Amino acid sequence: MQQKKIDSTQKIPLCCYSQLSSTNLTARSLVAQGFNLPFAVRADEQTAGRGQWGRVWQSDRGGLYLSLAVALDLTLEEVFYLTLISSWGVAEIFNRKAIPVKLKWPNDLLLDGLKLGGIKIETGSTQTKVTQVIIGIGINWQNETPLNGINLVAYPSIESLDQLTEMTLDGLVLGIETYSSLQMKGSLPFYLKYCCSIGKAVEINGQMATVVGVDEKGKLVVLLSSPGARCEISCSPGMISLGYY
Repeated sequence: MQQKKIDSTQKIPLCCYSQLSSTNLTARSLVAQGFNLPFAVRADEQTAGRGQWGRVWQSDRGGLYLSLAVALDLTLEEVFYLTLISSWGVAEIFNRKAIPVKLKWPNDLLLDGLKLGGIKIETGSTQTKVTQVIIGIGINWQNETPLNGINLVAYPSIESLDQLTEMTLDGLVLGIETYSSLQMKGSLPFYLKYCCSIGKAVEINGQMATVVGVDEKGKLVVLLSSPGARCEISCSPGMISLGYY
């Protein structure tokens, strides 16, 4: 991956809105209008937020709904890697602030075993090469959450949405810079540092298995155990459900 360098010492321009259908959609529109990259879009509320696989992302006021648009030079395969390492970058920044965020493969941020947030990267490209990406992230701050969710109310060290925004952008930039320097093989140990999916019992094709790692393509590695046979297989997103806790 060849990256147009993000200057970490300069604040990324931030466009703030009271309500949007989706920060990713707005960021995509601004890119099409010729806005200089990088820039970020934040909304106090989303009316049509989406997570992975088109799932609805509850986006009530009090949460952080943010998209970062950035110029990169990637293959479509590398976009998935960047999802993992961007998640790690955010988790790393939170842990530096004594907020023990973990990662559920591939892109969920967990706190106390519950979903704190998630990342979705869009390219809008059907080509093999990608020159621009939009990294969308939602984090529960003071908003109501579903049963499998958690917010940051118990961590009053985050005093404002602006502070949370700055931390999150710092994390995304850290992930981009780390992957740009080390690629997947070099940056994978960073991701595994916070990945709590390892060791989890799962079911795949009617068989019980155990998660044993993440391979160099970013896929989840599970160990199938059956009478007289043990084998490892790599799973793409959507093949298995990891659940929470």
